Order: sequence, then structure tokens, then C-alpha cells
Amino acid sequence: NMLSISPLLHRGQLQLYIANLQDYSYHMGQMVSLTPSQFCRAALHYRRGRRLDAPLTSLSLAKPAIYEADGEHPLQPAPEPPPAQPMMRRLGWNKLVLEPEHLADRVGDALSRIDAQYELAERLASGESVVVSARSGDVAMRVLVSEEADGHYSISCARLSGDTFSYHAAFRQLKAALGEALTQHPLQSRGFVTPPTGAARGALPLARALPALTAP
Repeated sequence: NMLSISPLLHRGQLQLYIANLQDYSYHMGQMVSLTPSQFCRAALHYRRGRRLDAPLTSLSLAKPAIYEADGEHPLQPAPEPPPAQPMMRRLGWNKLVLEPEHLADRVGDALSRIDAQYELAERLASGESVVVSARSGDVAMRVLVSEEADGHYSISCARLSGDTFSYHAAFRQLKAALGEALTQHPLQSRGFVTPPTGAARGALPLARALPALTAP
């Protein structure tokens, strides 16, 4: 289960907590190669301030925030947005409502099933994203799980090196391994693909762990 807890304030004073529980039993059952990881999020991104002037949907309640009931009281300062990144072509899927940690686990599970090497690196900015650097045969690619402007999540893939046809073959294998539930809404346009800023906690730097993935 996924439990999200958000404090509700009035003029900066705590009134109560809003809890949202999601049942992930079915989604966990879709994983074949990996055991789902447990996690607890208390990052700065999830301390952003929000007002109660909009309906509280299950999608918004799934993302912890600090809610302010007084429309005139100042909100918690928002994290600074990341610098703009160059545009590049990407393949993938969007309109996903599952948590990014679970989506990253599903991507890792799918990559394991197609015999690809991979490494995770989490990055927190104005929106949360998880970068998966992977290599399948001679193809190196980056898979990015990121939050979209409307609150949904997307999975996007970009080729770093290797033959284009081999990359598309690996992408089709990844799509089949992820299943139709996660791949029914393909990306329709170009978008930002941001390179990772560092390795996950406790992991070797990417250049040392997977030297074949550092393409010029």
C-alpha cells in the first residue's frame, strides 16, 4: 500500500492531517524479476505549499504537500525550478498515475527481463524524476520517469549511442515487457530529456559503474 500524509494549516498553524491510501497489490503482482522496494519520502519537493481553492483529487492527494486553508496567508516557498535543458527526440508513454518510485521499479524489472544492464539515479528538482541508464547489447539509452505539468507521470526513452534500428528493437522489447497498462498513451511530441546530475545514494558514479554508457 502507498500512504501519503499532508498537513493542513490555517494561517500557519496545524489543524489536522490529510491521509491518502492507495492499494498497489495488483501493480506489484505485475513484476517478474525484481522485488518491489520500500521507500519513505520526506524530500523538500514534498513540502511545497498548496491552497484549498481546488478540488482535492486522488492524484493530487497522492503527492504530499503542505495545505493552507487561509487564501491570504503566504505559502511555503517553492523549490527553485531546474535550468532549461536542450530539446531532443524521445520515445515513451505518458498520462501515468502511479508513483515514480514504482514506475522506476517496473522499468528496472522490464530491463532485467530483456537482459539489459541498468542503473538508477534519483534527482529531485521542481518535480521529481528518476533516471535509469541502461545498455542492451551495443545500444546505450536513458529512461526518464518524470512528473508532467498536469501532475501525471511519463516514461521517456532517449538513445545515447548505438545503432538506431537496434535501439528501436530494444524499445519495442521494453514496451512489451512493461505491458499495455503502462504503454497505452504514447508520447506525441518532443520534450525535455534532462541528463542525471549524480548517482543514487550509495552507488558508484555512473562513469565508473557503467563506462560504456558515457557517450560523447
